[in-house]
Amino acid sequence: MAQLGLCLHLLGEQLSQYANYNFNSMCKFGDFYLGAGSSGIFKLDSGDTDAGTNIEAFFELANTDLGIEHQKRMRAAYVGYETNGNLMLTIEDDDGNERNYTITPNHIGNLQQTSRVAIGRDGKGRYWMFRIDNVNGSDFGINTITAVPVLLNRRPAGA
Repeated sequence: MAQLGLCLHLLGEQLSQYANYNFNSMCKFGDFYLGAGSSGIFKLDSGDTDAGTNIEAFFELANTDLGIEHQKRMRAAYVGYETNGNLMLTIEDDDGNERNYTITPNHIGNLQQTSRVAIGRDGKGRYWMFRIDNVNGSDFGINTITAVPVLLNRRPAGA
């Protein structure tokens, strides 16, 4: 049976989801995060591996039309982040066309930075979805994702 853990950071109302999370509770105690289950209490490190296996992490934003009814293409995305390795940006239009872009950081070691990701012009749609995945278990935090759309002349049918 697959296990799922949810964690809500109350100050920022930020929700995290943990798949295959083998604990029934989690807390921050001083400077440490602890997980507890039937096997005991364990310190949760912020390392890149779980018993030698890379930790896969991602998040996906809800579909958005960016508050604009018109069809659009995405010209670029600016991602503000910190990481110790590469990230993968996936964008998808409302027709299900998916594109993947590797974000290679300018600074390794979880330093704040922003990267511009040029997006190909082969997709269009009203609604767009953005997803960030870590690559090879890299640790990351995302501060901002800013999309740069190109508006097309017409609204979709029925709008």
